[in-house]
Amino acid sequence: MSDMFPIIKHQSLALTPWHFPRLPLTQMPSATPIRETSKARLTDLLTFTWANYEMTTVNNRTLMKYFLADLFGTFVGLQRGPNDIGPQHCPRLHFCQVRLGSTDVDSMIYLRQLRHDSDSRWPVLEGYLVTFDRKNIRVLNPDIQANMHAFALNEENLSVWKQYMVVCAERCRTCHHRRDCEDDESSTGQRTVPLSTSFRESPVCSCGEGKGIDEAALATIDPKWRPYAPHVTRIALSLLWPISTTAV
Repeated sequence: MSDMFPIIKHQSLALTPWHFPRLPLTQMPSATPIRETSKARLTDLLTFTWANYEMTTVNNRTLMKYFLADLFGTFVGLQRGPNDIGPQHCPRLHFCQVRLGSTDVDSMIYLRQLRHDSDSRWPVLEGYLVTFDRKNIRVLNPDIQANMHAFALNEENLSVWKQYMVVCAERCRTCHHRRDCEDDESSTGQRTVPLSTSFRESPVCSCGEGKGIDEAALATIDPKWRPYAPHVTRIALSLLWPISTTAV
């Protein structure tokens, strides 16, 4: 895996993100619904996640930061995406990743709520990820895209995004990896994390599919999203912070 998001692999099949602490999402205070004062603070926070040198640098890391800042800002209603409809500053709960230059959807994210990480004092977005691989493409509903905010990614951007999705899934995982886990090194000779970074191929294993979705969470899901419930993996997204210029 890229050094941008390193993962520690354990013999017990557990995966530990190196720079991202584990998060007990169900125990973290919810910041949803989002108050106007919270929106103002989040605006300041988004500003301080950027170092001066990053403002004039374009690489995979800065593009990831743009995507995440856009995702946080659009979710809480600070800004509108190019595909948004409805009132100004209307929050969007659905996000999708599409292939650059086309409308083919690779994956979708349903953002449930904003939570407060008491340890870091920063916000975390709780959501659910579904990748439309050969197994899940049959449940793709074109109608749900009417309320989507789309990120157009080229192959390199998509690869980095999928690496980050592994981190987001593993840091809030509440179930163990199965012995027949797809990335188990006993079957391939080498453990593969992420599973794939290719278009319409899932980066995460299926061990967490449909888990971590309690009845309360299911009740808040848009009815159009309920068919996806058995196929989604819970994720926790955080903003990325500046790194030392010596590491760039």
